[in-house]
Amino acid sequence: MKNIASGKKANIKAYYQQKAYEKINQTVPEAYRQEAYEQANQEIDAAYQKAIDTYNLKDTSFTAQPVNVYANF
Repeated sequence: MKNIASGKKANIKAYYQQKAYEKINQTVPEAYRQEAYEQANQEIDAAYQKAIDTYNLKDTSFTAQPVNVYANF
């Protein structure tokens, strides 16, 4: 939220990787974690590529704009 409020581009891919790694660390035995990390990365990459294609995220005309973020009541 801080990045969005400041107008900086948020790194959504890194956010989902961090969440996936946390879940893997909590649920997958250590011997199988590397394989789980690789599978998570493949799934995240595929979903991210789909979002790039669907929403034209590589649009070079995008310019960052600061915004105000308010709590939703």
